Amino acid sequence: MTKLVFALFLVIFTTLVVLPPNNTYAQVSENQISQINWKQEISVNNQAKLISEREVKTKLTDNPLTSTQVTFPLSTALEIDRVTPEEVYVLEIQVGYQDKPIGSYSVYLNLPSLNRIGDIDTYYIGSLNFFDVPSPKQGIKKFNFDITSELITQVQKRLQPSKIENLTLTFIGDQGHLTTDVVIERVRLSKLQQ
Repeated sequence: MTKLVFALFLVIFTTLVVLPPNNTYAQVSENQISQINWKQEISVNNQAKLISEREVKTKLTDNPLTSTQVTFPLSTALEIDRVTPEEVYVLEIQVGYQDKPIGSYSVYLNLPSLNRIGDIDTYYIGSLNFFDVPSPKQGIKKFNFDITSELITQVQKRLQPSKIENLTLTFIGDQGHLTTDVVIERVRLSKLQQ
């Protein structure tokens, strides 16, 4: 009986520790791995309208005290004051790695200077983590984030203009030991109609 209780405790503890942070869930399909922010379920498919896409090729810093920023100019400006409840903006971040990555990165949208942040939740969109990478060899992992509510909140708080022409992504390492060969390969913004 004691072994059964211990095994049950171990399963529950492992499940709680292994789950990704910030209510996210890793999804595997057709040799692609993507991470979805589960504020609401997102499925990027052929019905999504591509707003902008850019090859980035920016290496993430392995120093948790230093952030990496990527500016993403939009080919079509977003008019956030005209967003309807049926519209969902999905940001896809494609990450390449040479060896199995270690650690995770917090991702922020349009984060101002770190010294002037009042409400960090207004900018936080999720994290990049690699616990579910199936192979220790090089590969690509795609992360999908619903950024609709963050964009609306930033415009409502007058932290962004209602017509947004650029997005700035900030990546901050969450742990002391991070992999050195993690590269942001591509960023893509799509709009879904529900």
